Amino acid sequence: MNAAVDLEVVVPPGYHALPLIDIEAQLDRAVEVLSPLTPAEAVKNLDAVVGALRASLQEMRGGGVRYCGIGRHWLSDADEQVSSWLTVNVQEFGPARNPHLALDEFLRRIPNDSGQVSDGVTTEVVDGRPIAYYVNLADGGSYCQLRGVVPSADGATFAVVELSSSAVEHGARFRGVVMGVARSLRFVAARSDALCW
Repeated sequence: MNAAVDLEVVVPPGYHALPLIDIEAQLDRAVEVLSPLTPAEAVKNLDAVVGALRASLQEMRGGGVRYCGIGRHWLSDADEQVSSWLTVNVQEFGPARNPHLALDEFLRRIPNDSGQVSDGVTTEVVDGRPIAYYVNLADGGSYCQLRGVVPSADGATFAVVELSSSAVEHGARFRGVVMGVARSLRFVAARSDALCW
């Protein structure tokens, strides 16, 4: 993880940020609030869910994730609600070079990713910088991962916006969310006073 690089990003409404700093204390406070409201027979489930969430958040933070949030979305034409998990992470990607060439190299590695690429990779140039978008079907097609990939100006670092949802049949609807977040990304020097959502 490149600790010298941070991000400015606009997250769309409807996402609830999860803690990536002071994870233990924040989740402990959440359990204090939720425990009295939880039926006695469900308290052990609450502990298991919070324990799994704690481990996931710590792993994400260690892996360069700078934002993590959960969203619930109402699909009026389908008359249903679906959930999604949105993350934005920073990855080092070798020496400085032209960001267009770096993105091309990054994209050539996609077939080695953990899922099957189901939607062709599309790229666009926004304000002179390239942005790529693609979809993976993961875990045997039980959920989809939509990704927007943005190289830094020097091509040495990438930001990856990832939206995961088990609503595979509605996955294409989330393209605008992923690309909107990707277009909003700005790489900035890390600040000691920076807040991590």
